[in-house]
Amino acid sequence: MKFLKRQGAAFYLSVIVCIMTLIALILEALSSSVEGYQMKYLGLIVFSAIAVIVLLIAAIVCSDRLGPHHLSVVIAHIVSVILLCVAFSAVLLDRVILIFAQLSFDTVNMVGWGIVAQSMIGFALFLVASILLVIASFRKSRQEKEERKRAKAEQKKAKAGRA
Repeated sequence: MKFLKRQGAAFYLSVIVCIMTLIALILEALSSSVEGYQMKYLGLIVFSAIAVIVLLIAAIVCSDRLGPHHLSVVIAHIVSVILLCVAFSAVLLDRVILIFAQLSFDTVNMVGWGIVAQSMIGFALFLVASILLVIASFRKSRQEKEERKRAKAEQKKAKAGRA
């Protein structure tokens, strides 16, 4: 419980990104499981999503042990953003032909519309997750603020003790 109390916005945003990435991965895997609508780049999407989740968990652990601005945390966030961009680009590349087919000549295909909807929800989740991760990268943890307050209080005590 003490661990959660020390964490700031960056931690909670990273956890939300992990959950959103997992949900998007499940949606994309389900939309690819329908026969005739398999995704060519599903392996890339699965690899990217799992790598993002692992990197963010590693970044959370490193941030707690080494500090939020350690090089390993920064690299993990940068690589995670790139992998999320790769994932939503792969979804869009895989589904763009299906979307155009649904909008032009296959408008009555309800299975196709279901796949399009599922894929676009996964795409949106990957996109929002990447934006949230960029925001999380620039957020400060609450622990730093508490340490600054403690240091200022100690300086005031030292000045009062000298006087």
